Amino acid sequence: AIDNAPTVQADAIGSGSASFDGISDIISFGSDSTIDNIWTSGGTFAAWVYPETDGEGDEGLGQGRIASKENADIGKGWTLHVESESSSTVEARFTVGWDTTDGNWVTTARELTCNTWNHIAVTYDSDSTSNNAIIYVNGVSVALTETTSPAGSLESDASRNFVIGNNRATSLTKTFDGFICQAGMWSAVLTQAQIQ
Repeated sequence: AIDNAPTVQADAIGSGSASFDGISDIISFGSDSTIDNIWTSGGTFAAWVYPETDGEGDEGLGQGRIASKENADIGKGWTLHVESESSSTVEARFTVGWDTTDGNWVTTARELTCNTWNHIAVTYDSDSTSNNAIIYVNGVSVALTETTSPAGSLESDASRNFVIGNNRATSLTKTFDGFICQAGMWSAVLTQAQIQ
């Protein structure tokens, strides 16, 4: 018999996951043209994450990166990270760099639970500044607060390294604390059914 309980499935998915120490760990994939600018005409990033805390960050504010493709300028490129830990839960924030004002969305509630496996996915289509990101936690779309609305032109992330578990490889100041596995990107906006 197979135990299909969600917690059993998540534990099986986490087998062989990458461990991040909240201090300096990183997986960098470089910058291949096939993973540049996935948000143009719509894209999706998804992963299983097991945050133990909100990770490393500036001035005591955890900003542990799940994934990023950014450069030395804050907000140029894109990031997905956890932050604002409280009662063993964390928020998720997605930021995309635009040349006038970056697009910035954060989960309205602390949707990710620490010390357990959570599936997170973000979809976004940068073809219009009026488009909003959608974040799914465990296959369900969650409420977001748009902290800044994108304006201007989308900043290209070409030639920037795609990184799991930290920010750009030359800085290493936003290390995720916990485990990440089965990360993937799609050059299409996946539906909720596809994400599930």
